[in-house]
Amino acid sequence: MVNGKAQAQWELTRTGLFILETDLEEAAEYKIQIASGPTWTVPTDDRTFSVNLSMIRLDPPD
Repeated sequence: MVNGKAQAQWELTRTGLFILETDLEEAAEYKIQIASGPTWTVPTDDRTFSVNLSMIRLDPPD
């Protein structure tokens, strides 16, 4: 979600790098909310795992 509005949703069918491009409405500030699942845990660890995000970048339009 971006600023409270759904943008894109898809189911990953493989591991690897994925790039999502979408147009956003002009705003003074952007609040990005990412939800993922399913999650998993390791019995010897108290963390919950799902996906690894390495970068989020908002580029201005050309």
